[in-house]
Amino acid sequence: MHSSFQLELVLDTTNDERHRELHAVLCALPSSSFPPARFRLLASTDLSQYPVVKESTADVVSTSAVFKFAAAGSSMNRTLHQMYNSAAETAGHSEKLQRLTNQRHKHCKPNNSYVVDVPTGVRLSSNSSGKEGTTVAVRHIVHTMGTNNMVDAYTTMFNVMQLNYLAPPHVACTTSAIISATTSAATTIQVVPMTYNPPTDTPSKTGGWAKVLNDYLQPQWMLTERQREQIFMETSKFVVIYDGYPKSSVHLLLIPRPSFLNRLWPRNVVGNDLKKIQMLHCAAKEMKRHIEQHFLNAENVVVPKGTTINVGYHATPSLQRMHIHLISNNFESPHMKTAKHRNSFQTDFFVDIDQFEKEVAERD
Repeated sequence: MHSSFQLELVLDTTNDERHRELHAVLCALPSSSFPPARFRLLASTDLSQYPVVKESTADVVSTSAVFKFAAAGSSMNRTLHQMYNSAAETAGHSEKLQRLTNQRHKHCKPNNSYVVDVPTGVRLSSNSSGKEGTTVAVRHIVHTMGTNNMVDAYTTMFNVMQLNYLAPPHVACTTSAIISATTSAATTIQVVPMTYNPPTDTPSKTGGWAKVLNDYLQPQWMLTERQREQIFMETSKFVVIYDGYPKSSVHLLLIPRPSFLNRLWPRNVVGNDLKKIQMLHCAAKEMKRHIEQHFLNAENVVVPKGTTINVGYHATPSLQRMHIHLISNNFESPHMKTAKHRNSFQTDFFVDIDQFEKEVAERD
């Protein structure tokens, strides 16, 4: 699998015995476990001003969280909260990090990780007193709830990172991550690209149009360069592509991988698929929130004020495999040509994901 994700593991091996033990464990593992192109180990690091770390260019940072994501626990977690709150106030954002995270994630469980986006313009500084200091442009903060087994936690974390931080090669996604040594096992963490750059020409196909979505579920090495350009992002469970003939300013298709949910049409989904459907819908809602925050007012996506993202299925889709539409509700596009096109998104032919989930729950 292709991935442009890079991981920086930051350890204070000079002052912390636990960090020295972990460093020894990691160094004893075969080099193939941590490919140099994807993993970087910073050992004798001063963590007193974490996440501002010398030699790091990370824009995703991790912290060992406590109950309700409070500014408590480890000194690094407290420092991160202090830095964020100060930077947010300077940038004109009133919400503190704890409140920002609690609004997005209502519950927190051990061994789980929870991602929150940092508002544009908030730059964390190594000097929280307001004087000039070293700053970092952090895009995402990952709150990870604790575990008692550090080695198991890191084994799980690295495996999950390899599976889930996937980005197509054409996306300018140079995301790095700092994971402190107090961080525990991560579950599914997705970094959604910060740019929306759909191809300007029409997509290619290898067969009939009815089966064109299958092309994008192939391994990366089997895709043509043009097909790779059509991919917005991908994970181990689904692929998200730019709609080849978008019916609005923003129009994406989320397609489950057959290895996760093998269904050709929405009508084929059964009651036993409910948990997987809920997982897909959760991911779709996170993408909706991300798109509304980062894309709808972006320079390269011009939409009317108040535009939002609709998320749902076509009742009788024309393309297999089963897929979810994420589409801005301004419905302005050169490809929105006929009444049939418009009706497919503005009548009950378009089934909202919450409504679909209720229907699935009632199926055998």
